[in-house]
Amino acid sequence: MFQIVPFHQYQILTAHQGDEVEVPLKALVDQLGLAWHPQLERIKRHPVLSKGIRVTRIPSQGGMQETVALSLEMLPGFLTTIQSERIKDPIVRERVTLFQEEAFHALFVHFFGGRRGTPAALASGATNELLKLTDRLKHEWHPEIKAMLHALLGQMCDRMNLPLPRIEAFGQPAPDDLEIADGFFAGLIDLKRAGVDFDHHRRADLLAISLPQIDRLFTAASIDAPRGAPLRRALRQHPAFIEASAVNGRDTRIRRCWIFDRSKLPELESA
Repeated sequence: MFQIVPFHQYQILTAHQGDEVEVPLKALVDQLGLAWHPQLERIKRHPVLSKGIRVTRIPSQGGMQETVALSLEMLPGFLTTIQSERIKDPIVRERVTLFQEEAFHALFVHFFGGRRGTPAALASGATNELLKLTDRLKHEWHPEIKAMLHALLGQMCDRMNLPLPRIEAFGQPAPDDLEIADGFFAGLIDLKRAGVDFDHHRRADLLAISLPQIDRLFTAASIDAPRGAPLRRALRQHPAFIEASAVNGRDTRIRRCWIFDRSKLPELESA
């Protein structure tokens, strides 16, 4: 498994091999602005860093390829042993110093508190991923997808030594509401495939629909889709729902519309 960890304006690629995390070295050295082969030879000569050398496979434009990696536990040592004072380019020297400051902090955390081999920058990235996944779980309706996301969250919690909340803690819509909303959006998809334009919002990332108009379109197209008060209740609970308000449409008419986030409606994502 691979993970991109953000660090300031940089992206650090990590590879997870069982319980070990490895950092592909050439990509990191290139980001630092250092020459690759001298750094590799320095690591090979080092009595401690050389023990952390690994060979891993990473994705590339030509497919999976082998590359030299360093155990994550050795990463702070690699960074702190770079002689930044000998770097002539001030931009590269500043960049290396930035990474070294984080590496020294990681060593402090290791010896005086915190989990083994978890640099602060990587921990911060993992925390961000954890929060994103937790938010996705809260807004996911479909039981199968929710169960899959919960399993992924379990893997992350294991790596971070955190307790895993029960899936019920993330909420679940009433089965009737789920079925009603799915039936309604399936009807909209049928209209879209038939070439019927029902979106009134001027922004491409939002969907604005007039329920009375949709009702007439469903009738004209002989689409059997949910309607009425149960539908309005279900739509308000849907994660894509934003608000119901007046919209100045593309035809300059003002209508009361129900507005949804297209990104949360995969088959209606594009206009």
